[in-house]
Amino acid sequence: MLQFDNGVIKAGMTADLATRSNEHAKDAGRFDLTIVNRWSSEAQPRVHQLERRLLAVLSMMGTRTPAGREYFRDIPFTIARHQAINLHHTSRAQCCCGNCVDPIDIRRMQATVISDPDISGSHDFTEYKLELGCGSRIRTAISDPDFAPDSAYALRPDDDIEIDIDCRPWNRVWTTYVAQLPTRLT
Repeated sequence: MLQFDNGVIKAGMTADLATRSNEHAKDAGRFDLTIVNRWSSEAQPRVHQLERRLLAVLSMMGTRTPAGREYFRDIPFTIARHQAINLHHTSRAQCCCGNCVDPIDIRRMQATVISDPDISGSHDFTEYKLELGCGSRIRTAISDPDFAPDSAYALRPDDDIEIDIDCRPWNRVWTTYVAQLPTRLT
């Protein structure tokens, strides 16, 4: 799995990781892009099935690019990597074919608030922009009645928080639950 500096994620399998990585780096350079994050697993049995499952999960979470079926935008690298590492948990329980998948939620991730709250939409949630530990930025809806029953969130830019993320974004907005408040609020 690769992430380019324009945020696009490339996922897939290869028999020769070193050669393929070099090819991707050269191809990226032609478009004035660089690879900023990379991850690979150990060799896996049933790799074709796992690749299909990973691409299905990522297509549910992000947007495929015109570059092809293995290229996605709107997915933070840490979330895409987490999905890949935990592919064995993505099978849909009620599925009998073994190919249907559901993304798994991310538990306990560090994030920094990078925007003031946006309460212009629904009164059921407040939107923020967060920066994740990998440097990816997401737009997220915080809808957590335990944290703020009246949706009056006290978060502000530069607050470091711990979050849980629901990995089924709607309208390109991730749903986030605050697991730990910034120290200034505790």
